[in-house]
Amino acid sequence: MLTFFSKKEHPLKLQEKEKLEKSGEKMEVEVNEQEKGEHEEEDKVLEDMETFEEIARELCKDNEDKKEVEEGAVQKERQLKPIEFLKALVKDNDSFQEYALEQFKEINEQEEERQELEEYQCLRALEERSLNRYYNILPFDKNRVELQDTRLGQGDYINASYIVPSYDIPRVYIAAQGPLRNTIIDFWRTVVEQNVPLIVCLTPETEKELEKCARYWPVGEKEMTIREGEVMVKLSNKEREENYREADCMIRKISVSFFYQKKIVKQVSVVQLQFLGWPDHGVPHKPNKLIAFIKLARTYYEDEKPILVHCSAGCGRTGTFCVLDCSEYFIRNQPCPHDPIACLTDEFRKQRTTMVQTQSQFNFCYGALLQFLDEVEQ
Repeated sequence: MLTFFSKKEHPLKLQEKEKLEKSGEKMEVEVNEQEKGEHEEEDKVLEDMETFEEIARELCKDNEDKKEVEEGAVQKERQLKPIEFLKALVKDNDSFQEYALEQFKEINEQEEERQELEEYQCLRALEERSLNRYYNILPFDKNRVELQDTRLGQGDYINASYIVPSYDIPRVYIAAQGPLRNTIIDFWRTVVEQNVPLIVCLTPETEKELEKCARYWPVGEKEMTIREGEVMVKLSNKEREENYREADCMIRKISVSFFYQKKIVKQVSVVQLQFLGWPDHGVPHKPNKLIAFIKLARTYYEDEKPILVHCSAGCGRTGTFCVLDCSEYFIRNQPCPHDPIACLTDEFRKQRTTMVQTQSQFNFCYGALLQFLDEVEQ
């Protein structure tokens, strides 16, 4: 079971109450109007607990038991809010490592169990091996992006998946692999057909002399032209690209024109944000640049339009970006008993394989989420 927070009374406080009741004493509680301080509160949560596994086990029983919890000031004082749980969780590094290791292991095991189910087949992707960057990172048939406008190119396949979070989180993503040289037109077909306002690029073109993503965007003032049969795509920068150092990224505003039989059939503008500080299979050195990057990306979100997010394979860095973006919104707008990192990682893996690919990326999400929440509150 993935861990849930709870609205039940803190177990240490329940033990204290039982002792007082046995001795015949009445429990009196004073509710302070202001908190005594962040560190004092965290220490109170951590007192006498050997690991946060114990907290999680004690606190996940709320659905059936919460009716038995007394109402009033005692209950309010002794609840653990999600942000308090997260702060306490990451404070003790050994306990956090144990907790995160167990959660990630369970998510991996659940994904492995799903692989044999018909719902998670990738039959169409297996028919188009030359269009996949990695043989083992394929979109599920059930939610793959299907290309339809034949004026923009032939074939319906691209290695890309719709990612839709639950919990009323207002996001729709398209998680895609970094284009191959022979799939650049299909990549731009996806942008045009799906009305994508923003491309989030989380990879450089090459890492350690290996291609991670074919360059699909124009550089400088020079126009970029791609031809395939009777289809031609012209790309140009509407403005000079900007190096936005606060978010460690490049900002490009690109004009896209599709021609079929020498006649223009589609013309759109799209923003591309390319994050520069994230190695493959790794994590950013510090979360602050990625947080600034997500905040910048949000200024380009448009209601009900999908955001196209890609790295090289379209799962590790891509999944981490999506989980962090959604979990901050989730906790801030809909406080509830769920651990958003574990729940969203598992949910997104039901839509694309190995989203949040490594243990280090999974662990990174917790610390980054806490810093993100603190910055939003300031």
